[in-house]
Amino acid sequence: MHMIKIPKFHQAQWSTTLAFDWAGQSIKYVVLRQAGNKLRVESFRHAVLPMDLAEADSLIVRLMRQVFRQKSLRKANIILGLDGIPVIVKRGGFPKLPIKDLRQTLFFEIQNEFEKESSEANLITDFITLGPDPANPENTEYLFFGAPEEGINQRIRYLEAEGVYPRKVSSSIVVIRNLFQYLPPGAQAEVVAFLDIGATRSLLAFYTNGNVDFHREIVIGGEDFTRAITGTIFHEGQAIQFTQEQATEFKIKYGYPLGFSEAMTFHGAPLSEVGAMMRPVVERLIGEIHRSIGFYKDKSGGRQLSSLYLMGGGARLKHLAEVLSDKLQLNVSPLPVPADVQVAGGERYEKMFRARFLEYAVGFALAKDTHPQGNLLPPLYRKIHFFSFLHKWANIAAMFTAGLALVVFLYHFLKVDALQSHIRDIQTRAEDAENASKRYDQALTNKRNLDERVRMLKAKIQQDTSVVQVMRAFSHLLPENLTLYSVKLGDEKELFKTEAAAQTAKQADQARAKKEAGATASVQVPQQTLMVLVEGESKMSIPDVRISVAQFMLNLEKSGILSEVHLREELTIPDTDEYTFSISGRLNR
Repeated sequence: MHMIKIPKFHQAQWSTTLAFDWAGQSIKYVVLRQAGNKLRVESFRHAVLPMDLAEADSLIVRLMRQVFRQKSLRKANIILGLDGIPVIVKRGGFPKLPIKDLRQTLFFEIQNEFEKESSEANLITDFITLGPDPANPENTEYLFFGAPEEGINQRIRYLEAEGVYPRKVSSSIVVIRNLFQYLPPGAQAEVVAFLDIGATRSLLAFYTNGNVDFHREIVIGGEDFTRAITGTIFHEGQAIQFTQEQATEFKIKYGYPLGFSEAMTFHGAPLSEVGAMMRPVVERLIGEIHRSIGFYKDKSGGRQLSSLYLMGGGARLKHLAEVLSDKLQLNVSPLPVPADVQVAGGERYEKMFRARFLEYAVGFALAKDTHPQGNLLPPLYRKIHFFSFLHKWANIAAMFTAGLALVVFLYHFLKVDALQSHIRDIQTRAEDAENASKRYDQALTNKRNLDERVRMLKAKIQQDTSVVQVMRAFSHLLPENLTLYSVKLGDEKELFKTEAAAQTAKQADQARAKKEAGATASVQVPQQTLMVLVEGESKMSIPDVRISVAQFMLNLEKSGILSEVHLREELTIPDTDEYTFSISGRLNR
């Protein structure tokens, strides 16, 4: 038998999915999020729609408003189920055709099926490629289906009123195949059937190779069991009638009573009598299933059904699987609950979801139906998504262009700034070179002046032995905590540049000139005096230094080398603890 690979959940495509399982009398939704390599059920809810159309419409509007009040769900990828709307699903093989011709061929196939039921409507069709046709490997097998566009649009308008649009529209007949991975090993290689028991009707679908092969609707649902239980029971002279809430409680707690329940009662009514009221509904359901199995066996050339799995709200009827298995002589069991699916909200919500999984199984399968094929979304909404996609990428392109322009601008700005900085650096180096040249010229001039002064001092030292005497005296008389950095000898005019000294020097020059010219001896020429100017420093504490300076001045006068010794200047720098001084005196010859 040819094996078909079932598409898995497209993890890289949609991260959060909001699926609406919208049947005739109820709406169930499941929010499924990809969490690493696992799936996580974020939230789930079930709302029963009243029979009155106006009340049902108002309830749907309120439900949608509550759902999309969460901003995160407005951004989720929405999948809409089509339970309660006529859907034709077929499976067949066709030769290789261009996609346009293939769509047209499949459309005509679906249209012919709707015309058999005298349905005049615009149809939305799509298909899923299954692979090579087992009957003819040269052909390709397709699962193709369609539904009236008006029925789809009526449901989408409730979403559109909240400013959101579905990404995909599908049918439970198709999406049930997404539950195959939770069946026991080997189920894909067998012929299995699913019985989805809804409120007013049930769907029986047969699957081979993991894809639907035959399906039919059975006009029996969970409400039929409820109505049977709410009938009047006469027991021990009393009439007992259950409310709808009590009937629902009975279905979940006791279900279809088996033999061991003979002596048990529920609100005063024996379970055996309650079971007798439910027996006609159960027998009708068994008869419909039995006829469907026989029809499928004849249609498929003798294929044998191996297992039947129950799902839907009506499948929560306790002991139903055991009764069907016994009457049909078939392996019947509730649909297994996924063990590796996480549920948000803590242990309480996880237990609640697992206890009611049969009720949410179709919604869960819809939330996993992220395969790009098999989408019955009308063309108008496809265009909306397409233009939204273009708008999104246009914004991204605009942002990219703006970013690229900014990068180019910054690149050129930084490049220009670097060039300007380089130019400024060159200018600075040129100015530094010019200043260095000036400083070098000044240094040469200072060197020549110093050389000249040294030469003159050497000559003066050679001519005047008193200088040698002064230097020797200073070396012996200078205290250890003082340092001399300058000793100058010269006349008073040169050293101090005072007005009186200048006048005396001028008179001396005039007298010398007259003497040389033979002037009278009555003109007295003042004798030129040689002065000494000493400059020094110290880093000791200020009081100690001043005592040392005074001692030095006293020693100079006692030595007889200098007279009229005076402290001319002193300067204290507190921050660096420095002290400078200058001493002058008249050289005794």
